[in-house]
Amino acid sequence: MKIAVYAIALNEAKHVKRWADATKDADVRVVADTGSTDGTQELLRAQGVIVHDISVKPFRFDDARNASLALVPGDVDMCLSLDLDEIPDEDLFKEIKKVWAPDINRMWLTWETGYEWQNNNRLH
Repeated sequence: MKIAVYAIALNEAKHVKRWADATKDADVRVVADTGSTDGTQELLRAQGVIVHDISVKPFRFDDARNASLALVPGDVDMCLSLDLDEIPDEDLFKEIKKVWAPDINRMWLTWETGYEWQNNNRLH
């Protein structure tokens, strides 16, 4: 099973290290950068993240996210949309791999800690 995390970014350098550390257990990390001027792209690449420079005009979050998702390799089984200022639970990727089955195309995760994905479209 292969998990990808994908995101869009614009001048997110202050979040890169924390996000990259928190998503290191994903098999693929893809970020579509929409024009950063603060070194976000270079910092992400230094952390092993696949970065694509994109332009969305006029800018719309939904179009940018769809463009980012389109950059995820085709052999990925499960995708997580996660902004660079968001950090998943430490065991998220292990939990996904534990419950995933080939016929699942969406997941809803709830932890004993009360952590719950409110939007199941984030994990698909």
